[in-house]
Amino acid sequence: MRWLDGGQSAVMQALDRGPAYLPEGIFAGPPERVLAGMKVHANTISHARLVALEETFPRTREHLGHDQFNAHSRLFIQQPGVTAAALADIGANFPAFLLEAGEGADAADLARFEQC
Repeated sequence: MRWLDGGQSAVMQALDRGPAYLPEGIFAGPPERVLAGMKVHANTISHARLVALEETFPRTREHLGHDQFNAHSRLFIQQPGVTAAALADIGANFPAFLLEAGEGADAADLARFEQC
């Protein structure tokens, strides 16, 4: 249980700031394998964020089309503060983001409706 006290925070910091922030010896194995494992974990988290947006805004996704929605979603999760949100709240500013991205009021309004 002690690992959760500092280990979990260290992993989160390394995911946010890069592998240089992962304390040496936190995982067993050679550094290149630890880095590979961290990349898999980061990819899993990124995918979960994209899926959370898809599940929160299914009609908006249909309206925009999968490729356009996915492109907006990938840009959206790179915005400051978005990745700090819980998956349930990750799309809080997505309607405004769509409007700012030039999608128009119809897409933004539909996304806002889906949040309710």
